[in-house]
Amino acid sequence: KYWIGAAAETARWCSVFAQLYVGGKARGVHAFVVQIRRDEERSSDPNAAQLGARIGGDSMPGVTIADCGDKVGLQGVDNGRIWFDRVEVPRENLLCRFASVDRNGTYKSSLKSADELFARQLGALTGGRVSIAVGAVNQSKLGITIAVRYALSRRAFGPPGAPEVPLMFYQSHQLRLMPPLATTYVMAVAANRLKQLWWNCEDGVPKQVHVLSSGFKALFTWHMRDCLQQCREACGGQGYKSENRIAPIKNDRDVMMTFEGDNSVLLQQVARSLLAEFGAASSSKNPQPEHKSAQDNARPSYSSSLSALGVPCGRKLLSKHLSATQTKTFGPDCDDDKLGSFLLTAFRVRTGVLLDRLARRFRSGMATAESGFNAWNDCLELAAQTARAYVDLLLCDWFWSETARGSVAGMIC
Repeated sequence: KYWIGAAAETARWCSVFAQLYVGGKARGVHAFVVQIRRDEERSSDPNAAQLGARIGGDSMPGVTIADCGDKVGLQGVDNGRIWFDRVEVPRENLLCRFASVDRNGTYKSSLKSADELFARQLGALTGGRVSIAVGAVNQSKLGITIAVRYALSRRAFGPPGAPEVPLMFYQSHQLRLMPPLATTYVMAVAANRLKQLWWNCEDGVPKQVHVLSSGFKALFTWHMRDCLQQCREACGGQGYKSENRIAPIKNDRDVMMTFEGDNSVLLQQVARSLLAEFGAASSSKNPQPEHKSAQDNARPSYSSSLSALGVPCGRKLLSKHLSATQTKTFGPDCDDDKLGSFLLTAFRVRTGVLLDRLARRFRSGMATAESGFNAWNDCLELAAQTARAYVDLLLCDWFWSETARGSVAGMIC
């Protein structure tokens, strides 16, 4: 296993996920507490410089440990590699919240299947994704704050005979920083709501939170990457100095795009969940309820279902909503409520169109491809576009809800 924190030099114990066999039968992935180093501080062996003999003691029998080497950032984190070869683990070291093995070798589980058990075990990763999504927004806040403050203080050129003007005076500089500032503002509202949903999880992680954390983690970290790069460039040479923080933040946080799940793969998970929900809604005999107006959109529950978001599922509803967006025109004096309602409708239609397209392509692929694997592989780019559209809709819907309730300021801190 690669990139394990504290493994290279110090850790003595770790939790390990492994396939459990009882009586020759595979029972699924379970978690075990495993000792990887002895408890003594230093080895008495004069040849203890061998691989695995570290500050935390010599490695246990069957365990091999090595450093991951130099990294782009996070140099202060002790990342290591661990190999296990026939390591003996006592029965008592099985973490038994969901399953146990008694002294007689009898296996018992409160869950119905190995797949359900695996899903519950991986639920712990959701918390990591929530933290990464929230952290990405916070790093974006930090970068954009530094860049905006610099742009308001740094002066360059100006009208003839007049003092030099701040960088922020220039339209080109505003267009560099204002869009990422606005995007960060919207994402901050969603990130704080995601934290609340996560903390409200009492008995396992619901599917809604898993899907949201996957989608938000992908888009928030990509936004952070692009935002910090724009901020670094907007500060010129000063942005390249470590003491001004933006460049080191970029290096340290670049790993966010890949740990706790590669962003592209996470979007595929979001798309799969949406596809199943879309299929069920499209085949339902009950008509999909009409969505409320933007002004009535203050739903404290923050549901993320397609129905609650007003995504048209089915060709008839899709055509109806599509016609509504195509006939709208707005002048410069249009009020925010009408414009917001139109934008939300446009985001809903976009998500519905992409979902319908994805469903049709996947069904077509299943009819001609040799396997479901190949059929899905042919849909991956469209699946990513669909997942992005869904998350964009969610951000717009949630932010507009807070705006209608007048509580945006309290949701961005």
